[in-house]
Amino acid sequence: MSRTRRQTRTPRRNGSLPNPPLTLTLSKLSDVATLAAVAMTFGNPNNIITFAAAGTLPNAVTINLVKAAPATFTSAVQRTYSITPTGGSGYSATLRLRYLQSELNGNLESQLDLWRFNGSVFVDEQRTAPPDPTLTQWVEKSGVTAFSDWTFATHVNQAP
Repeated sequence: MSRTRRQTRTPRRNGSLPNPPLTLTLSKLSDVATLAAVAMTFGNPNNIITFAAAGTLPNAVTINLVKAAPATFTSAVQRTYSITPTGGSGYSATLRLRYLQSELNGNLESQLDLWRFNGSVFVDEQRTAPPDPTLTQWVEKSGVTAFSDWTFATHVNQAP
């Protein structure tokens, strides 16, 4: 089983914001369809996608990071991951995403959930593993069936 993973850090500016933050292309994971139940890391050992052996897995996944809260959810942690699969359907994955304490933006680490943009608003997807603020600063969610923009926010926080 071969795993092709190209990790790039291509800086570019996101033009949709007044003072656009730097956007990093963390990874383009290729040959994903052959990697069921393999933890694929991108950008940091605590950024992980693991697809279950169900459905049709994507052929590739591109992950971009903007070190800013989403423009439509400014109270979120100052980190937005854009995750774009190519192909695939009926899959399920476990997603672990990392943040830094300096990016919390007033959110409580012990209450962080993952929030996903559903095309209209950010929706609290909650978490399936408790956050680990003292050691590794990540939040994890299993049963993920759709990808788009993801961020973090305190569970009681309300998206606009």
